[in-house]
Amino acid sequence: MYDINRGQNMKKIFRINPAFAGAVVCISSIYSAARVLPADAGVINVKTGYGAVADGVRDDTPALQSALSENINNSRIIYLPSGTYRVTDRIEWKNLSGEPGKHLTLMGESRQSTIIRLDDMCPGYGDTAAPRAVIMTTANSPNPQYNAFENSVFDLTVDVGTGNPGAIGIEFLASGQGSIENVTIRSQDRKGMSGISFSRSTSDSYGGGPGPCLTKNVLIRGFDYGIDLDRWDFGLCVTEITVENQNIAGIRNDRNVIHVQNLVSSNTVPAYKTFGLSCGWLTCIGAMLERGDTADYGIAAENDFYVRNLNAENSDYKGWIRYRTRDFDDGKHEYLSTPIRYLYTPSEFTHLHLPIQQFPSTGDPSLDQWESVAAHGAVPDDSSDDTSPIQQAMDAGKPVVYFPSGTYELSSTISIGPSVQKIIGCGVRLVPASGNSFDSAGTVPAFDISASAGGPLYWENFVFGNNSDNTAPGLWFSHSSDRTLVLEHICQLGGTTFYRSAGAAGDVFADDIFASFWRFSGPQNIWARQISAHRDGVRIVNDGARLWMLGFYTRGKGTMIETKNSGETELLGACHFINADNTFETAYRLNGAEAEHSLTFCTRGSTDGQSGGNYILWVEENRGSDLDGYYEQFLGCGNIVICGLYGGRVTPGNSVHYSPARFAPQTGTAYTRLVRFNPHIRAIVVPHQVLRAGFFSLRGEKLWEYTATENRRPHRRIRVPFSGHPVIMMKAEYHR
Repeated sequence: MYDINRGQNMKKIFRINPAFAGAVVCISSIYSAARVLPADAGVINVKTGYGAVADGVRDDTPALQSALSENINNSRIIYLPSGTYRVTDRIEWKNLSGEPGKHLTLMGESRQSTIIRLDDMCPGYGDTAAPRAVIMTTANSPNPQYNAFENSVFDLTVDVGTGNPGAIGIEFLASGQGSIENVTIRSQDRKGMSGISFSRSTSDSYGGGPGPCLTKNVLIRGFDYGIDLDRWDFGLCVTEITVENQNIAGIRNDRNVIHVQNLVSSNTVPAYKTFGLSCGWLTCIGAMLERGDTADYGIAAENDFYVRNLNAENSDYKGWIRYRTRDFDDGKHEYLSTPIRYLYTPSEFTHLHLPIQQFPSTGDPSLDQWESVAAHGAVPDDSSDDTSPIQQAMDAGKPVVYFPSGTYELSSTISIGPSVQKIIGCGVRLVPASGNSFDSAGTVPAFDISASAGGPLYWENFVFGNNSDNTAPGLWFSHSSDRTLVLEHICQLGGTTFYRSAGAAGDVFADDIFASFWRFSGPQNIWARQISAHRDGVRIVNDGARLWMLGFYTRGKGTMIETKNSGETELLGACHFINADNTFETAYRLNGAEAEHSLTFCTRGSTDGQSGGNYILWVEENRGSDLDGYYEQFLGCGNIVICGLYGGRVTPGNSVHYSPARFAPQTGTAYTRLVRFNPHIRAIVVPHQVLRAGFFSLRGEKLWEYTATENRRPHRRIRVPFSGHPVIMMKAEYHR
């Protein structure tokens, strides 16, 4: 069998042999099944509701724009049935007063049958110095760079015609949760600035940089750039992408963070290119580069990267990867531009390489197999308890349960029976009802998945909650069934729990999720792409499970991932926005002799790390042995700072490699830390926050005391009156 994890025969996997789809990750088909929704789903049909004709002759721009403007900020789906929609101007996320907005999905019937086509040589699209999009998503003020939730474009084709060199197919802005999925973007004459632009300037009225968001199963043909990524904020995940016939580069990245899985590039220009030393980051897992040119490189990067499973054997490129003045084309399957970080001498220079499973996909059954919660008495937007009718719909025996658009209220747990295969929200928000039984401690789930059944359970397109208060009762999943659970396009606002597994719970697949507080327990497999977690606290706990993640974004305070017992965590690409004081927090924690993790991430910050905003302790490993250790790198903020790859693998006989000594203050009892003693200067480095009266002890014996003064430098060497043989590593206790 061909093995994508080792980069072998990727051309056959990507192009020829879909039979391996269940065992390896494959590029999805450029064709998608038609999406037909029930008449009472509450979606906005542009033909029946706004008079769009979609005959390719009449100008449908006014009809499309009216549909968007009259429904902006309401979590609605704007639905485009099959046809060719002729447009002569940009259609954008704005209200009737011209103000930008969010919470809107543009959905076609299918990517091959729903086409939005720009007129040839259309006025306003001829100037490359002032590019203009055919579709443009926006955000709300204030803080528009963080406020573009639930912006999505699904299941359609954007055609910029000919003679439009200033055209952009989709200028996309989403933050936290939003995606472009099952979309083709093409230029008939290869002209145009970019297929997808993630380059919104923070200086214009529509706000800041793009991401975090997901782009999935997209084909871009023509343009100067297939994907154009700019700005500092905040990272995006791109998976199952084909870029063809670009003029300058398949993907351009200036300063941002991009996580790529399964890239196919058919170009003579580079598949990926950066310009200048602009502090960006690329994580690329699986790429096949075709064609090429002897004067150029497949990946031409001035900024840093982690790349694996790259195949350019059938291309004519001068080299596979060019990094500044260095070439990477030695036939390896894993490339890293920065040094690997680790506490223990690793068994090999590598990520964990956990098995990668293709995300399940399924078509929708005929509409007579759909059950509406409204048919059982659930009424959206009426501020009444909808728990009972929703439960009745779940028990009705149909494979699809759908929620017409609007807000529904829950007071107690909904049980998901074995007959339900898919739960679909058509622009839906679920909130706790008055007098609900949910609690801030997260002991009562909103959704109980305990009944076993044969096939996966799909859950897509929902918003949970109505606030961002961590202490408020939240709506969350309890998963103890052996069923596979697939979560897509979900945004959780508030609550102290999102997902919790128990027993031998089934596999989990998650795409495009804004939610914190996941708790996985083994034996369980999790594959997740583009997860955003903004709440303070431990975002993910992996207790004995196997977690693979591509694209992870956090902001706020607390530990990102804790891996314990026999858990395995492979994080491939993360962007951590440091906007809170994490001086005394641990970013990644590992507990248990059998636990392993490997991490590829970088930071982006608004707080100067030297004044105490950044994590001092990045990785902590507690293995219950002399191999306990801490990796600490005091990374400055205010810019993107690359951490690169951290490898947390331990085999028998490994030894501690690196653990500089810094302490976080604790009140009360002793606080144990592994420290490094420098025998040459006879000192330990301690941050200024702990320089108060105290003492250190070793094996219960007090070693020294000290009294510190205020206003010292952030890090200070504390002289150690220690006699005897020089000690390189020791456990010590700090008492306050």
